[in-house]
Amino acid sequence: MYMSVVYGEEQVMLFSGKGADSRFCAVRDNGPDFNLDINGQKVFVEAAVASRGTTEDKIPDIGQYDETREPLVPFKELALRVTAKLKDKAEANNARENAKEGPYIIAINLPYKEAWLCSSPPLAAQAALGVKGQLIEFNEHGVSSSFTHNPNISRSTGALVPTEYFLRDEFSHISALIVASVNPFSTSYSSPSLELLHNPKATKPIDRGLITLGREYWVESGVLKELNYDD
Repeated sequence: MYMSVVYGEEQVMLFSGKGADSRFCAVRDNGPDFNLDINGQKVFVEAAVASRGTTEDKIPDIGQYDETREPLVPFKELALRVTAKLKDKAEANNARENAKEGPYIIAINLPYKEAWLCSSPPLAAQAALGVKGQLIEFNEHGVSSSFTHNPNISRSTGALVPTEYFLRDEFSHISALIVASVNPFSTSYSSPSLELLHNPKATKPIDRGLITLGREYWVESGVLKELNYDD
């Protein structure tokens, strides 16, 4: 089930697990945007829409999607917008205090056709774990793959933006990051698309499978794991 809720002047997508007993309600003004009760587990959600931006690092508008050519996917610009929103929401007033009451999720909406989600590596992991790209190796034992690491993204000005927030103790109050795209003209594999990335350092982690939509990612023994609920 998907719910579209207008919060302030922003339209935010909410979600629930398939078949789950889920209820949604607004919470106090100085707290997270929503309180979810999913199968008896209380989860707080701070939701936001990431704008395209206004500087040279803004998400470019590639125009109406043309099926006759390969779409341009501005991964760097998308990751910069997600990283900025994640940092702002994680450091917002009362975020750490509210997170003491239960798992705290930050949900970021990218309602743009350029937002290609659930790729390899996923955008959420690029923005919060510093994952850069997939490395394919061929050797006498066969073929293996791994992700390269990039602790920073360089802005057009040369300034470096950290991308390892989920590897830092000061962000351990954030349980997970959700990145979603609900644009019907998205070049993503489906609409809407959704990535849920668990914070490996979370003090109040959420259970895997709590939200069974899109693709779920977590770190296990130093390896980024994935579960696709849309198959």
